[in-house]
Amino acid sequence: MNDEKFIIIPEWMIDIGLRGNRLLVYAVIYGYSRNGGWFQGSASYLCKRTGMSDKGVRKVLRSLCDDGFLQKRDRPYKGMKYVDYQVNT
Repeated sequence: MNDEKFIIIPEWMIDIGLRGNRLLVYAVIYGYSRNGGWFQGSASYLCKRTGMSDKGVRKVLRSLCDDGFLQKRDRPYKGMKYVDYQVNT
């Protein structure tokens, strides 16, 4: 099918020390931001794609940012605050 979504995990992601849930979340975000864009999906989207809980996704996002794998930015939109993520290159 042309509309299938998938996650690609290149070997270099494993070589830089990513494993388990951190690897899955990073790979999803990498797919959206590898060309300089930002991942603007929700935590619930990441839960659906990885099979993780909301609490688990938020913990992984925080650890990936703390360890320098991701950067985040706050984006106000229609009176709400959204958080976007991008892989650090």
